[in-house]
Parts: sequence; structure tokens; C-alpha cells
Amino acid sequence: MREGFIFNHNKCVSCKACSAACILENGWAISPRNIYTYNSEAESSLHLINLALACNHCESAVCMDGCPSSAYKRDPVTGAIILDEIKCIGCRYCQWNCPYDAPKYDHEKKTITKCNLCYNGLKTGRQPACSSACPTGALRFGQLSLQKSYTYYSWFPGKNLDPAIEFSANQSFNPLRIIPENINKTEIAKPVRKEKRVSEELSLILFSFLSIVSVATVISSFFRGVFPERTVFFPVIVLAALASFFHLGKPVRSWRSVANFKHSPLSREIVFLIIYITLCAITLFFQLPGLLIAASLQVCVYSLQLIVYTYLQTKRNLLHCIADRLF
Repeated sequence: MREGFIFNHNKCVSCKACSAACILENGWAISPRNIYTYNSEAESSLHLINLALACNHCESAVCMDGCPSSAYKRDPVTGAIILDEIKCIGCRYCQWNCPYDAPKYDHEKKTITKCNLCYNGLKTGRQPACSSACPTGALRFGQLSLQKSYTYYSWFPGKNLDPAIEFSANQSFNPLRIIPENINKTEIAKPVRKEKRVSEELSLILFSFLSIVSVATVISSFFRGVFPERTVFFPVIVLAALASFFHLGKPVRSWRSVANFKHSPLSREIVFLIIYITLCAITLFFQLPGLLIAASLQVCVYSLQLIVYTYLQTKRNLLHCIADRLF
């Protein structure tokens, strides 16, 4: 049978012992485990619910499939999804894909960090540090039942990924009570979303803008029957390519971005962009009437780019299902 996390939200008191144990066990500067709280103000008329969530080591792992540098692999013994930081280029594509916000970007290392299920300890019979440290027994690790209990939870995202997690408490429960209860009604505080600053994605914004400008230039020149002005076109496309490097945590490893061409949409987009730049350079240098090919190719690249980021936004929205739709 498959093993995974077993969580009982009736017992979780948000002491964060699981998060602290994870950090201490692995020597990380960030915490891969999140503690979500519904009704954090302990409003007496509502249930108070805590949910400890980290990487669920899904059977259909979008982080592993989408990683352009093939930095993820599945441990054949434990089934854990393991990140190789040496291969990670810091593009954060896995972070955008994951509906559980499991991959965390380490600003010091410039790479991703995530729960590794303490897989080396599992092989020797040890439990993951997070479940071992839980004082109330809310978080355990063991054999999962064949009937997935999360099917009863409409708010739980990414069920189609077959995550290795089970909820041992159903929705008909006596909620956690705070003694003494606050008799004064207070405004219910909802989890605050951490919005990204525009400056953090400025390189991607610049890359997208310049790429669109180059596409428009190529297509416009084709319909007018002229070649684009080299002194204008080449700086635009070169700057677009350079801008994409600044988004990576590890630009020197950018050559790995095409390593997962078979599975990663981002890896395929990069390959198509390289082909587009090469074709445009040959076309303009030798004054060949091949702008139709280049234009058509870039339209495909641009369409793919829209599909990729629309997909990412959909997945990213799922991340907030727990906060927005929990009961």
C-alpha cells in the first residue's frame, strides 16, 4: 500500500512544532510546511480549523513534469519527490505550478527548497521529522487507505494529482474550542495573500513585452514586403533574450532549461524561442524572404506562452482555495 501524511484537523492546535522540526532536521532557512488557519480570531460562532500542509508527493507531480531543468526525481523506494539543488536554475516554474505552495524559493541560495519526506530516514525505519514532532497526533505518517478521504472536502485543491495525504476527520465534528471563549464578536480575519511586487517579475515583463514587439515587427514587415531594420530589430530581440536570464536564480545554469523538452511546456517554449531568434538572424543577415516562416513560428511561440501562463495562473488560483473556500 501507498504511504503518506495522515492529518486530523480536530487535533491540530497550530503550535508549529511540525514546521520547526522540518527546519531543524534539514538545516533550512525557510519552512516548507505551511499552517493554514480558518477563523484565526476564534469567533465563537464558527469552527476554528488548522491545516498543516507541505509537499504531498503527488502521484502526478506537476512540479517534476513541468521543471525545465529536470531537477526533480522520484525516489523509487519511498515515492518521495526529491529536488536536486545542483540542477535547479531557480526559475520558480514549479512554485507557480504547485497548488499546495510546496516549493519555496530560497533567496540566499537562489534555488528552490521543498519537503523531501525525510526519505533517507524513511529507508531506515524513521518517521518524517514533522510527524514525529507533532505533540497532539494531528499529523502522522503511515499507510493510506484505498478510499481517499479528501474526496469529502470540496475546498481541497489538486485532487486530480493524487496527493499522498489523507484526512482522518470528516466534516461532522466538534470544532476546536477556545476556553474561555470571547463573548464579544470580532471581525473574522482571513489569511492574507502575499502579493508579489512587480519588481520581482520585471525581467519577465520586459521579456514578454520585447518578444511581442519583435513578433509585431516581423509580421508587419512581411505584409509590407520589406525586411525589418536590423539596427532596431536585433537590439530588441537580444534584449528580450537577456531579460529572461535575470529572472533565473542561477543564470549560469540556464543551459539546463531545455533538459526536459519532452514534458515541460516552459522547456519547449525556450527551444522554440531559440529557433525563432536563429531563423530571424539568418533571414535578415542573408536577406532571405523567409519572414513568413519566422513570423509563423513566433506566433506559435507566443500562443504557447499564453497557454503556459494561463495554465500557471489557474494552478496559482487553486493555491488560495483553502483560504477562500474552507467551509
